[in-house]
Amino acid sequence: MSIARSPPVKFASHPDLHQRHDTTDDNSFVSTRKRKQPDDEDDSLDMLIDRKLTILESKWDNWSSAMNKMITESIAETVKTSITDELTKLSCMMSDMNASLQKLSSENNLIRESLSDVQARVTVLEESASFSSEQVDETKNRIMLIEKQVSDTRLVTDQVSTLQNKLDLMEQQARECNLEIANLPERRNENLLSLVEQLGTAMKIPIPAAQVISVHRVPHASQNNSRPKNVIVKLASRILRDNVIAASRLMKGRLTSEQLMIQGTVHNIYVNEHLTLQNKLLFRSVREEAKRNNYKYVWVKHGVILVRKTDTSPIQAIRNKHEMSKIK
Repeated sequence: MSIARSPPVKFASHPDLHQRHDTTDDNSFVSTRKRKQPDDEDDSLDMLIDRKLTILESKWDNWSSAMNKMITESIAETVKTSITDELTKLSCMMSDMNASLQKLSSENNLIRESLSDVQARVTVLEESASFSSEQVDETKNRIMLIEKQVSDTRLVTDQVSTLQNKLDLMEQQARECNLEIANLPERRNENLLSLVEQLGTAMKIPIPAAQVISVHRVPHASQNNSRPKNVIVKLASRILRDNVIAASRLMKGRLTSEQLMIQGTVHNIYVNEHLTLQNKLLFRSVREEAKRNNYKYVWVKHGVILVRKTDTSPIQAIRNKHEMSKIK
């Protein structure tokens, strides 16, 4: 580093001036001062100044180098400390990142295992779905077959129902000359033909033995029924049968076992048409439904169940369960 030099001094003291004053007289001194030596003095002064400046420059360079070194070392130490701290922090961050990465790797492995399990389950479900689809198709085919069979069955059922109705009608027609006597007390060694004749006498309508084709008791449909078994009487004609029934209705429930000379507890005796089992069950259901709807009359004529709500209401025939909807 260079320093600007000061301008040369125009008048300067000689370093040997004092010494010269001692060895010379005043005149010589005066004469000496009067002599001018500008070139030699200026050169010496310049050399001295240059030497001083060189020394100063050297000192300045040394001081500057020392300062630069100190500053460099101080900066280097500070930078080193900062870098060390940053590296330490970075190392901690890397350690945390490594731990996080290991955790993520473990979780990723777990996820992969879970995905593998899910994939296996999906595969099983796909197989099950495929199997279920096959079963659904098979079930659909079966349903279609069953529907067809049901349709055919309904047709057959309708045909069977029609045939059953015809059979019931024919069976009922076969009983058109029959009477059914209910609640007639049972006795050992009883004479049913004689009881029938006595029954006709009590109702004031003769029933000759010659007009009775057959007479016998029939078991109840339910074994728990403790009432006497009904007596079935087959007469020679339906006209006689209808007359006997009409005579029994004129009795209005006043026909008893006492009138037939039967000893013991007195029983009310009822005489009705001989219905088939199907018509008996239908007759019971019709009576219950009519009672709920406040119908006044329910009776049977020629094997057909008839109902009438009031004395002025029209008479309705109930031939099967479907026609019970007429009772309102």
